[in-house]
Amino acid sequence: MPEADARSTPAAARDRDLADLAVKVDANRAAINGLGVHTAARFDRLDTEVRTGFAEM
Repeated sequence: MPEADARSTPAAARDRDLADLAVKVDANRAAINGLGVHTAARFDRLDTEVRTGFAEM
């Protein structure tokens, strides 16, 4: 089977689609994790400010 024919088979197309999907999922996971870290840092700062405010009362 020539190489061009092998690349155009449904199985090869499915493999490429799965590889593309995996890259997109990994990128989304990294973005979500980054947002989680950012949000956690904001909550930590807020918690510190609230505790400081209550300590001053």
